[in-house]
Amino acid sequence: MSMFTGTHEVRTKTARGVFAGYFDSEVAALSAVEQLGDYTAAWATLNPLSAEALTPDTVINPAELARTYNTAADAHIARREWLLLDFDPPRPTDTSSTDAEKAAAHQQAEQCRDELTGIGWPAPLVIDSGNGYHLRYHINLPNDASAHELVRSVLRSLAGRYSMLDVTNHNAARVAKLPGT
Repeated sequence: MSMFTGTHEVRTKTARGVFAGYFDSEVAALSAVEQLGDYTAAWATLNPLSAEALTPDTVINPAELARTYNTAADAHIARREWLLLDFDPPRPTDTSSTDAEKAAAHQQAEQCRDELTGIGWPAPLVIDSGNGYHLRYHINLPNDASAHELVRSVLRSLAGRYSMLDVTNHNAARVAKLPGT
């Protein structure tokens, strides 16, 4: 299953700042990220951008990312296509998880996936995020206040049982680790 339907913003963090570009192809996005060489992390918006968010001169699938100070905001998102369940072990900022911490995050993600599958949810994409694990569930919601509150409620409900679940991942313009980087 492709994670890119429509156009997504891809951004990276380097010692030189934030670089970004707009892509409708995961292959083209990965190629552009690799051109930087010195990136520390790469992310993509979970949800596609609206046509209004792109100007007539916006380059789609550029060969290279460009330095930017402005990135996608919730108002730039066309619709919600993914629900992100992000499991990360607690640790100090800018500290990588240990193997044991990452294994614990994986265990919680698996338990949550099994619980949700048991009540009829579809199988998610399971992604190694570097320090933890993502479960990405395909959804089909508008980008409006009701959908925002629904996503927030789901995260809060699950966080009561899964302490490593990040409850802040409810905004429409959320970025998540770009698999393959």
